[in-house]
Amino acid sequence: MNSQLIGTRIILAVSALFIVFSAFSLNAEMSEETITGVVVATDWDDDDNVIAVSISVTIEAEDPSEESYTEYYQVANQGKGAELLKLVDEVVEATGDVEVDDDGNKTIYVKSYSVVKE
Repeated sequence: MNSQLIGTRIILAVSALFIVFSAFSLNAEMSEETITGVVVATDWDDDDNVIAVSISVTIEAEDPSEESYTEYYQVANQGKGAELLKLVDEVVEATGDVEVDDDGNKTIYVKSYSVVKE
């Protein structure tokens, strides 16, 4: 294979990666938030070990005529977020970047957290 063909393939591959990553960044919103809620298990391995968690956050209605509701923030299983796997059923305050996908699902990339003592 000649070097010109190899160079063209490399340029095409880099261009394709740029397009893919640009599309992801356009489709998702990201903002830093601090949330407080209960860590809940959302997935387990074959040995019943927790491998994924969400934080269940109760949103209190500002108007007494409205009902409170719950939002779930999937925890990215990396960095500080991976530590939350050991805190199922605990109330935590977590700060991190929150990504909202096209369907409104929220993922938090935890930068810091603390267990809330009730």
